[in-house]
Amino acid sequence: MKLKGLANRPYNIFFHLHTVSGIVLAVALFVIFFAGAFTLFKSEFYLWENPQARTAGIRDFTLGKALNALKNEELAFDLNDETFISLPTAQNPVVQIFAHIRPEQEGAPEIHYAGKMDPGTFKMLE
Repeated sequence: MKLKGLANRPYNIFFHLHTVSGIVLAVALFVIFFAGAFTLFKSEFYLWENPQARTAGIRDFTLGKALNALKNEELAFDLNDETFISLPTAQNPVVQIFAHIRPEQEGAPEIHYAGKMDPGTFKMLE
């Protein structure tokens, strides 16, 4: 049994519908992927949105004050274990901290912490 093709009018309707819907979907996917690329620059957006974070306290920052602030935090940082502190720069004016938190119970799993500190006030941002 041989199938008959569509007449000219329905064929043109389906052809143009397929073309237009393909273009619309391609544009939608382009916008979605382009917007997703901005998540790679999330920390730069924070600095762009918050002008006070750009330069506040960069000159006054001392490592001793940062360590004292970490000791006084509610989280029980284990400063005897590996603690990494990324100092503020003009491009990245927040202090980034990677540390371990002392477990509340003996034998509990190690808790890793990564956060940011305001170099002007020595308060944790996250």
